[in-house]
Amino acid sequence: MPTARQPPGTTEVPDARAAGSPAVLCATVACTVFVTLTAMAMLGPLLVVMADEWRTTVPVVAQLATAAATSWAVAALLAGPVSDAYGRRPVLVAGALLIAAASIGTALAPDVASAAGFRILAGLGGGMLLPTGIALVGDVMPAERRATGVAVVTTQPGLSSVVSVPLVTLAAAAAGWRAAFAVVGAAMLACGVALWRRTPHSTGPRPVPASSAHAAPLSPGSSSRPISRPGPCT
Repeated sequence: MPTARQPPGTTEVPDARAAGSPAVLCATVACTVFVTLTAMAMLGPLLVVMADEWRTTVPVVAQLATAAATSWAVAALLAGPVSDAYGRRPVLVAGALLIAAASIGTALAPDVASAAGFRILAGLGGGMLLPTGIALVGDVMPAERRATGVAVVTTQPGLSSVVSVPLVTLAAAAAGWRAAFAVVGAAMLACGVALWRRTPHSTGPRPVPASSAHAAPLSPGSSSRPISRPGPCT
C-alpha cells in the first residue's frame, strides 16, 4: 500500500510504539551511555598494570586516553548531521559496535601502538553515541517528559565514574585488566543489539514548517490582489 508523501521541509516523526515504549527506549539509551563512559573511564585505574605488562611507562600508556578523546571530539561534530540525514538507529548501532570491537581489541592488544588504534575506534564510537542518544530521547519522549528523559541520559557519565570505575578495579584485580576490557566489550555488544531492536527505523527532527515566513496558501478561487475598500461617499 503506498505511503503518503511528506510535505516539503518536514521530517518523518518516529513512532516509538513500533519498537517499544519511549521509557524503555530511554532506559536502553541510558544503559548504553553508561557502558560507553565506562569503556572510556576504565583506562585510569588500569594504567599501572598495563604499563607493567607492556614494559613501558604510565605516561606513555596514558596517551591512549588522549587518542580516544581526540577521535571522540571529531565524531561528535559529525554525528548530529549524519543522524539527521540517515536516522538515529544506524549511527547508534555503529557506535556501539565500534566500542565493542575496540574494547575486545584492547583486551587482545600486544603493545601500546596497537592499543592506540583500538582506543581511537572507541573514541569514534563514543562521539557517535552520546549526542545521538540524547537526540533520540528528545525525538521519542513526550513533551512533558522530555526533560526528564534527557536528564536520565546525561547523568550517566557521573554515575559511571562513581559505580563502574571501582567495579573495573575489582574485576582487574580478580581476573586481570584484559578480562575487564573483554567484559565491557561484551556488555557494549549487548547494548548494540538492544538499540537495534528498540530504536524506531525512522528517527530525526520533529516536523517543522518549511519556513515560518511563508504566507499560508490561498484557497481555490481566491485572489492574491489586495481587497479594495470603498472610500467615503461624496
